[in-house]
Amino acid sequence: MGDWNEDIRSERMQEWKNKVGLQDTMMNKAPNDKELPATYRRGKLPINTIMATVGVLIDKPGYLPFGEGVGDHRALFADIQLVLVLGTNLPSIQSARARN
Repeated sequence: MGDWNEDIRSERMQEWKNKVGLQDTMMNKAPNDKELPATYRRGKLPINTIMATVGVLIDKPGYLPFGEGVGDHRALFADIQLVLVLGTNLPSIQSARARN
C-alpha cells in the first residue's frame, strides 16, 4: 500500500509492477481504469494503491471519501485471504511463562 506520487496507470508504473511481480488491486477492481478516482485531495490522478503478489486474492478493495481518514489522501482498504498469504500449516502458539 502506498502513495506513489505518480499516476498508478502510467506506463512506468505498469512496467515496474510487472518487473517485480505485483498486481494492482485497485486497478483490478475498476472495470475501466478511467473510473479510478483521484486519491489526493488537491489532485486529479489516482496516485495511491494497494498492491499484492500475483496470485494473492484480494476481495473488495475500495476507497473511503476524502476526510474519512487521516491526512489529505483517500483511505484505501481491502480484504485479504490470509490463507493464501500465510498458508494453512501454521505453527502452534507457544504459551509464555512468567517469572516468579
